[in-house]
Amino acid sequence: MDLKTNNDIISYLDDAIELENKSFYEDQIADINLNMPLNIDSAVNITEDDGYTKEVLEIFKINTTKFFEVDDKISILLGKVRDLRKEKKLYTTKILDFMKNYNINDIHSNTKKLKYVKIEEKVKLNKLCLKNKLSEFFNNETNALECYKFLDNRKTILKESLKIVKK
Repeated sequence: MDLKTNNDIISYLDDAIELENKSFYEDQIADINLNMPLNIDSAVNITEDDGYTKEVLEIFKINTTKFFEVDDKISILLGKVRDLRKEKKLYTTKILDFMKNYNINDIHSNTKKLKYVKIEEKVKLNKLCLKNKLSEFFNNETNALECYKFLDNRKTILKESLKIVKK
């Protein structure tokens, strides 16, 4: 292997890291036993006596098994994403410091462009911020609290979902 330029070295190291990370997570996903027997019968008291056919029970078991397999794969991939975000955050901090220290606004590569940007954002609107701003507006804690309670008294909705509980 002939690495002559810094770009060659960086490209080689990036490829090596990507290959290492990719194989690590692919091995973890491959380790999930796709034919793992799931004992639904002991967990759920559903039998053919309850009016369910054998085929319906088998489809339910297959769907449940596939659901758990997909959930396991998602967990592994989210771990990979979390690791990559941490790594990206480290690089971001280093690059921002460099660009700020040397007054660099743009960096161009072969495929992308980095731009040093400053954005002024408003503070997120949460309960504490809302109470403080209402109190400041009304110059009266009682009126501010009444207004906050009025705003907080919203319609609720019921959502249904599955929750996986680890044993």
